[in-house]
Amino acid sequence: MMKKVDFNFYDISTYKDEIYGVSIIWIMLFHAIAILGLDYGKSFPVLSIADFLIGFGNMGVEVFLMCSGICLYFSFRKNSDIGDFLKKRLVRLMLPVIVIESIYWVYLCFFSSEGGGWTDFLERLFLLKFWITGDQQVYFVSMILLFYILYPYIYSILFSERRREGGELSRCVMLIAVCVLFTYLIMCGERDFYDRTEIALTRLPVFIFGCYLGKKVYEKKPIDRRWFWIALIAAILQFIVLGAGFPEGICMRYFYLIGGTSITFLIPMILKALSWERLNRFLAFFGRISLNLYLSHIVVIHLYERTAFYEGKRILDYFVILIISTVLAAAAEVIIKAVRGRIMQ
Repeated sequence: MMKKVDFNFYDISTYKDEIYGVSIIWIMLFHAIAILGLDYGKSFPVLSIADFLIGFGNMGVEVFLMCSGICLYFSFRKNSDIGDFLKKRLVRLMLPVIVIESIYWVYLCFFSSEGGGWTDFLERLFLLKFWITGDQQVYFVSMILLFYILYPYIYSILFSERRREGGELSRCVMLIAVCVLFTYLIMCGERDFYDRTEIALTRLPVFIFGCYLGKKVYEKKPIDRRWFWIALIAAILQFIVLGAGFPEGICMRYFYLIGGTSITFLIPMILKALSWERLNRFLAFFGRISLNLYLSHIVVIHLYERTAFYEGKRILDYFVILIISTVLAAAAEVIIKAVRGRIMQ
């Protein structure tokens, strides 16, 4: 039963693991449709309605990026040394990639028919494959690494002491406008590159907006309760408009900014009002290993595609994939924590 509570921007930080948990669960459920072409409603008619919401699970990436932009503000305020900042981010990204993906990439590059040998392997290992060929296997990691590199510059533009205080929103809007214009010029002038990478390029604005919100979260600005209903209505309208098939193309990607923002606000608001500790722990568990989960379930999916089970296209098989992916992600976290502790000493 939801209770009447006061909301605060800092709730996003308090429930960040839960937000990441919702995001990765939504993304993984979406991949059953987007990658494997499965149909939840066909296997379980009761899930036909859920098919609609799961079908927009790629919006979970917007939620993830929004929350990441917010959380980076805390890290950068704690230590603004760019070298230390990038080292920490690089270690947090590359360790899961090496632990979870490298064995599969060895098989893919050197022992499978579509492998490209050392060139292919090194392009994947250094997260260049997506930018060179458009291979989307781990595009999210390639994308977020670029955003991490850009973050100190975004922070400087938005929050530098040399700039007028209180003008962060206008600078954020201008930065997003420049980003959109730059992406549009790439679309017009380098269409092949844009088509390969638009899944990442068009998501920079939502990350920038998250960076802007980071200061408000850090300063624990209060949120009027009416914003819950505004966020809820915005999210519902977002699904209605997208369900109607409008907008399309580059405009659709930018339209996701509305959904990413509203859902990022709704998750902590709902969880705080529900005050259901078991649900919080469940979501937080997935949130804390969200990057591992993204990587492990992609590997398991591609291995599954190579088996005879894939021909049946059974949704129950995918639930098994999720379980296996979760076990692998949790096991990988033990190794990653141990290695990270030694590197960051």
